[in-house]
Amino acid sequence: MRELAHATTTVAFALTEPGAGSDFLSLATSARRDNAHTSYVLTGEKHLITGAPTAELAQVFARMGIQRRWRAWLT
Repeated sequence: MRELAHATTTVAFALTEPGAGSDFLSLATSARRDNAHTSYVLTGEKHLITGAPTAELAQVFARMGIQRRWRAWLT
């Protein structure tokens, strides 16, 4: 996180989806923990990801859990 605070790294912003645009309440992408609970498995599609070609990290928005609440991760 120090790199983010000092602006020495770039981050992609993965919110928009086909059919939902940037309306995060309409997100269809979902996430679940893997069997080892060490990472997340994403299911869905993102597009128009700002900074994707050169980013070192990605902030991804997805729905998770029974209530399908949205979450964001920095990976």
